[in-house]
Amino acid sequence: MQNVLNNLFGKRKDKEFVALIQAALEDQTIRQNLLTLLALPQSQRLSQLQKWEIELEEEHAPQPLISAIGFLKDADIASRTLYILNNHDI
Repeated sequence: MQNVLNNLFGKRKDKEFVALIQAALEDQTIRQNLLTLLALPQSQRLSQLQKWEIELEEEHAPQPLISAIGFLKDADIASRTLYILNNHDI
């Protein structure tokens, strides 16, 4: 699965982002949170992502996690991620 994810998100090779998507494929709670986020219209998704980033920084979350979530600001990456999460069976 890692190779598939790397191929789909090949523009930016970010191991943390790929790890986030893998975690979402393995954990129903993470998956559902991302599906809810990714189903939002672009402007709402960006607003929610900004809130998440602020919350994560305030909680002193690891920087790789904050960076990984930032990838979802890109409409193309968000669209491909939504497709994968909707079409991959857990």
